[in-house]
Amino acid sequence: MNRLKELRNQRKLTLDDIEAKTGIKRGTYSNYENNKTEPKLATWQKLADFFEVPVTYLQGLTYSRDEIIEIVNYTYIDGAFGGTSLIPGGIDEELYDVVNEFIALTSDDKLPLELYKKDEKNFNLTDKVKEFWMHNFGKLFNSNALSSFIKSQESEDDIAEFFLGSVKSMLSIVRQKYYLTKFGELYQSKYSTCEKDLHKKFIDKIKYLDLNSAREAVNQYLDLIEKIKADVENYKTDSLAKNDKEKYINEYFSQHFYSDWGNVYDEDPERYEIGVKIAERVDKGDTKLRDFLIANDNNDNKDFIAAYRDYKKENGEETNKLDHYFKNESKEYLERNDIHL
Repeated sequence: MNRLKELRNQRKLTLDDIEAKTGIKRGTYSNYENNKTEPKLATWQKLADFFEVPVTYLQGLTYSRDEIIEIVNYTYIDGAFGGTSLIPGGIDEELYDVVNEFIALTSDDKLPLELYKKDEKNFNLTDKVKEFWMHNFGKLFNSNALSSFIKSQESEDDIAEFFLGSVKSMLSIVRQKYYLTKFGELYQSKYSTCEKDLHKKFIDKIKYLDLNSAREAVNQYLDLIEKIKADVENYKTDSLAKNDKEKYINEYFSQHFYSDWGNVYDEDPERYEIGVKIAERVDKGDTKLRDFLIANDNNDNKDFIAAYRDYKKENGEETNKLDHYFKNESKEYLERNDIHL
């Protein structure tokens, strides 16, 4: 079923309005709505331009925003109960963990699971749950990048993965405010992975296995906690000092930027010139730009220069020179980097 009637009603347009605005006869449009006749490709494109949506969405071949939110919510809820993936730590569990961490750092909102009754079984997308997703991730659900993505991706798993990757990128930016302490670095390298694995086994064995298995799981987890406790009690150095923190971050930026930039000059002088401008700003102490670009390093799909344009846009800076540079890039590059000139 196409979305012609749905979109017309959403915009509170009559069939006469459609005829006046598009030139398509009201009876013809009515036949299109009711699938009595099929528009030609040129007509589909004309109507898609009129409603400002992709042709495939208008034809009912891709997902609506509410459908995408429903897919994400279903994946999240699935992750809350251990997921359906045969592989431990599958996409549903990872999405659940990433969303929870992002909300913990950015919002006081209740998590989706808390918006359902305790004895809920169906977990349908309610107005309150939808409001949660739109309030915290509305920019993502309304983004051009997502619209472009669903033109070619039909799988629900693909959509969940796209959402997960986007939230991970958002989370990496948020984490810039929460640098690891020295003990945090020790925990991350020594315990983080095994603690997460043991914790999951600990919960699973208590919930689903026999009493002996539960005792074994509890003892294993307590042994790990004792080791962490001993490290905490014996640790002498406290958090990173501010100067150490800045030094560490600058070293990271240098490794991911300056080391490869010299090779660009002969291949793309204009790109090199933009890179020099970025380097000059960072060298002069623009830590806000530096941290934004470091955060972008976790986004495999976003080009470094495109991220610089995003930064300038977000901070009200002009982007004329960058826009001129991007005019020579391919359509695929522009779509991948969510650039609209």
